[in-house]
Amino acid sequence: MTTPARMPRHPLYGWMWAYPGGQLLFMGGEIAQWTEWSEERGVDWAALDGSMHRGVQELVRALNRVSTTNRATWERDHEPAGFQWLDADDDEHSVFGFLRWSSDGRQVLACLANFTPVPRDGYR
Repeated sequence: MTTPARMPRHPLYGWMWAYPGGQLLFMGGEIAQWTEWSEERGVDWAALDGSMHRGVQELVRALNRVSTTNRATWERDHEPAGFQWLDADDDEHSVFGFLRWSSDGRQVLACLANFTPVPRDGYR
């Protein structure tokens, strides 16, 4: 999988799209609106006037595109053989990683996430 050069960085969305199971965004999560959705107000589409909100929308759009072209992101969601931890124990750095495999084993998705604001240059 290649990452678009302009894709905004937000590890939680990338992690959620790569992790097994369906993604769940509730009304307005795809644009990171400031307030909780309400049936009285609806989605705060005006938030898209801000570049950060547009960036989250672009990220969700890019992740959806990647999911449609990489079977490893969904094909074996409910099969243990479709998932492999690379590192689930690095509590010191809060970095986690796993692989997802397509049914034929030809497509592999690697997801590595740093859940801190600290850069991990040269992380192995």
